[in-house]
Amino acid sequence: MKHKLGLTGHHVLIGYTLMGLLLLIDGCFLFYKLGTVPHIFIDESALANEVQSLADYGQDTHGYSWPLYFQGPFGGQSILYSFFVVPVVKLFGFSIAAFRAPFVIITLLLILSISLLVRKLAQHFAASLLVELTLITAPWLFISTRWVLDCNIAPIMVIFGIEGLMLAFRAQTKKWRLSWLLLGTAFIAIAAYGYSVAWLYLPVFLLILAIYTFVKKLLTWQELGMALVLTVLLVLPLVIFAIDTNIYHITTAKHFLWWTLPPYSNNRNVSFIDFHAPNIVDIAIANLGAGIQQYIKGSDGLAWNSLAPYGVIYPALLLLLPVGIFAYHQADSRLNIFRNLVVISLVSFVPLMLIVKPNYNHWNFINLPLMILVGLGFWYSYQFIRVWLVRAAIVLLPVVLGLLFVHAYYGSANMPTYFTAGVQNNYLQASYQNIDQINQFIKQHPNRYLYVSQLSSTFTYFKTVAIVSPAEDAKISDTPAGFQPKLKYGALRDLSQFKTIRKRDYALLPYANVNSAPIGTTFTFQNMEQDKFKIVKVTPYLSAPNAIVQRIK
Repeated sequence: MKHKLGLTGHHVLIGYTLMGLLLLIDGCFLFYKLGTVPHIFIDESALANEVQSLADYGQDTHGYSWPLYFQGPFGGQSILYSFFVVPVVKLFGFSIAAFRAPFVIITLLLILSISLLVRKLAQHFAASLLVELTLITAPWLFISTRWVLDCNIAPIMVIFGIEGLMLAFRAQTKKWRLSWLLLGTAFIAIAAYGYSVAWLYLPVFLLILAIYTFVKKLLTWQELGMALVLTVLLVLPLVIFAIDTNIYHITTAKHFLWWTLPPYSNNRNVSFIDFHAPNIVDIAIANLGAGIQQYIKGSDGLAWNSLAPYGVIYPALLLLLPVGIFAYHQADSRLNIFRNLVVISLVSFVPLMLIVKPNYNHWNFINLPLMILVGLGFWYSYQFIRVWLVRAAIVLLPVVLGLLFVHAYYGSANMPTYFTAGVQNNYLQASYQNIDQINQFIKQHPNRYLYVSQLSSTFTYFKTVAIVSPAEDAKISDTPAGFQPKLKYGALRDLSQFKTIRKRDYALLPYANVNSAPIGTTFTFQNMEQDKFKIVKVTPYLSAPNAIVQRIK
């Protein structure tokens, strides 16, 4: 029996089997050591605390129910990912793997849905498999999926939205057309709850999208009007929040419907260039050039975002980007429409590339479009080339590059990487398991203090392994609930106050600072000769050996 695409049922089965097998392999790599690799990043830890607090106490760490935005300890975080992960944590309890798993599942669903859509539009399994290969071997998608940064959920929602629109264009009945249109619109609108830069990006994207779909007669005025109304309804609370925080600079929480609109004094303007600089045009142009250079060189200089020289997508593969953007085949007219929507999502960010400081997460709205368009570039090139040896090389190229990247990501016992071992004495990341061990030590020694360095930052890790209610948080800190502590947090004390250490209290110090002496060694510190200390434990902390020392005299 022949399939309607000209393939036998046997060939169709092979195609879907390959598609599923690729996704299964990608899932295995993504879930592998998900709870330990990479170490938890400081922003990830802060978001995990918000999620745990909502799951356990129904309030965020500041004590707000239904917060529209997480005020957080370090300047605020978006809430969108919490909608997906809070139910998981309530059901299974908190762990780093449980916290990260929904993001992995969402990414796998994204890859699957794009692959199936491309297969339907191109009417060829080679197209879907090449796009799928490009996505699952793209370094940034792999890296960003394995640790949770709140803003990286937003671009995924935009692509889901584009897929919904494509299904609306293909729908055979008015009922399904309207359903897919509204669903796609909803996905795009809720992206605003995932990243504050989306507040500037989405108006540009939606305007260009509306013009294109109307000119091409893909949507009617009435359908565009319904999409506009739904968008306004979904983003209205966020619009009010943005006005209150950026124009009126509210200092106390407000309420809109069921939402709590928290004060937000620490706006993350560090993501943008200085708009008050006298040479703003030169700065904007230099900002654009610096960002493009990051994509060409294959690194944004941030270890948690990229692994040089692999980049968001392998820099050499960007040569296929013009092919993916400009190639046109009459037989692929439906695929061309999808390609055009993806191009619109890409070019809509171009104005923001002048004002948003570049790194792979700040510019994340262009990353998925780049991957999809390069994947389509593979497909268009595959169609033009008739030599089977060259075709095989096209298929194998992303596979080989993907395997090289995965090996570089995980490293080996003799060659650890940032993702497997972290950076020594860097407070921006920590091993959850190491922090938990130290926290257990604290529990075993009640009524004792432990002095640690940079408490105002590192406290968030200890909070992640032992979450407390907002009310309790306010009691154990020297600042109100949810804020960064200054000098104390529960049994923790900042190392800057070390000279006030009481007898029998403890301090966590780099092992090298005590000459890597064995456990049980006693010693004194300069300018504190009257006090005597003993090494009682050696433990890893901030990716480096540390000693827990006790004042014994």
